Amino acid sequence: MAVPARKTSKAKKERVERTKSSKRRIFHLIWLLVNTEEATMFL
Repeated sequence: MAVPARKTSKAKKERVERTKSSKRRIFHLIWLLVNTEEATMFL
């Protein structure tokens, strides 16, 4: 019983990490877009 529970918790943790990284990637893309827009405005 203990082994599958550990497996599920590990999978959940991995899934959370994956969503975190994807969110970070999205935020990074938005940040890049904003920065490039500001750069074009200054040019």
